[in-house]
Amino acid sequence: MEKREAMIADRIEHAQKEQEKALELKRRYEESLNGAKEESRKLIEQAKLDAKNEYDRIVSDADAKSGRMLQTARAAICAEREQTMRRMKAAKHRVIDRIFPAAVRSLLKVAADDGKIGYVPESIDVYRERMERKAGIVAASLVYAEPPAGARLAKMEQVICRKCKSSGVRWKMREDKSLIGGFLLHVDGREYDYTVQGRLKRLEQKLTRR
Repeated sequence: MEKREAMIADRIEHAQKEQEKALELKRRYEESLNGAKEESRKLIEQAKLDAKNEYDRIVSDADAKSGRMLQTARAAICAEREQTMRRMKAAKHRVIDRIFPAAVRSLLKVAADDGKIGYVPESIDVYRERMERKAGIVAASLVYAEPPAGARLAKMEQVICRKCKSSGVRWKMREDKSLIGGFLLHVDGREYDYTVQGRLKRLEQKLTRR
């Protein structure tokens, strides 16, 4: 009986030791698992931090690159604008040198450079008209419904030269279908209305006065 009780006690003690070993293994496993979780959490946090730093670096580099590109583009636009302005300025000066006498070239170039180019065409027209008058050429403006034939235009030029005592005519011509027919001539400050529209108006005025 005593042997049996001793054997049972040994078995119980052995079972308790095995249970303690199992609990110890469980504790170690849980500690190891918790350590792995903590390590994994740290790795994830570090990965997030590294990713954020890399993103910030890429964005910063992109901003810097786009800023440099924008600055380069602005510089190129300014350079192109300045080059275009220089070409336009040179072209204006060439026109002035070709048309005007040396006495007035400097003044006209300054006016063109200062943005007063709107006055230059008027100056050109006035100067050209004066020079043409000196050369015996008169300016004439012809507005027509249908373009005149060559022979008729030559006849008109002969009449103008005879009346204005000139040697030639510089024509400015423009088509206007509203005249119905005929032509409207401006020469030497006078207007000559040979249009169908003008004749109808004069006829209407005569009928109104009666």
